[in-house]
Amino acid sequence: MASKKILLFMVMLLIIINTTYFLLLPRLFPGNIEPKINSNINEEVYLALYVGDIDGEVSEDWFFFYEKITDFYEKNNIPVVFSFYPASIQDEKTFNEIFLKMYEIENIELMQKGYNGNDLEMIIDKLSFEEQKKIIKKGQNHFKEKIKEIAGVNYVKVPVLYNQIGSRFTEDTKKAAESLGFKFYFDMYVGEGLEPVNSSETFDVTQYGFSFTKTGAAGGEQKFKTPQEIFYAINTFSREDLQVLTINGKKFIPVWVHQQDFESQTTENELNKEKWNVYTQTILALKQDSNVHLITP
Repeated sequence: MASKKILLFMVMLLIIINTTYFLLLPRLFPGNIEPKINSNINEEVYLALYVGDIDGEVSEDWFFFYEKITDFYEKNNIPVVFSFYPASIQDEKTFNEIFLKMYEIENIELMQKGYNGNDLEMIIDKLSFEEQKKIIKKGQNHFKEKIKEIAGVNYVKVPVLYNQIGSRFTEDTKKAAESLGFKFYFDMYVGEGLEPVNSSETFDVTQYGFSFTKTGAAGGEQKFKTPQEIFYAINTFSREDLQVLTINGKKFIPVWVHQQDFESQTTENELNKEKWNVYTQTILALKQDSNVHLITP
């Protein structure tokens, strides 16, 4: 009888140790103990990774995250798109140094998001072609001047990717952006009440994709999909309601996340380490999958 109790105790102890090792320790020491994830994408596909809303007007206590995600993509040499609000590039030295690093890293492609994301830009689709062009050009010019100032250069490589807050994108917005040298409108959905805008021979458009958050919305309160749910979303992706881009006959799918998704809900300006681990492990697994091509538009 005593031997059975000892055996039962040892089994229970082993279960507790295993649970602690695989569940608790990765949370306490993220980056040191990480379970291996294997991607299982079942056919060749092109994925464009997108990190949204790089904003210089957030608390300076959050700037460390911008540097952290920049370092992750640089270290692993993974192509990625970062969208930014031009007007948020001001005189904050720490932010400007990080933003310049983003600008200079070859595998990071910057994407202009309007000018300042104010209320007027939320109804940009109701403005005339000239008014829309004026807003986009204002953002473009601000970007050029700030990069010249920060980097101490005369020539600035301007973004060719464009994104509009609220997805308020129409044929007029497309024409305005293209007239200013943009070549791609890169977004994940069609704005409410608007019609899809198709690509042309000289300008590409995406208004589809999927998010790491379960709802598709942005914010620290949003729960992340599991790696397996991400792989399933890739394998089952299909849209019949709008134009889906292809490369060499293979689907081109944007996969997005926003910088604010990673903020802890318990402590302000603190990283949610569990989300960070899920995100980085999933991206690294996709990088190793022979059926996955990670590219920028």
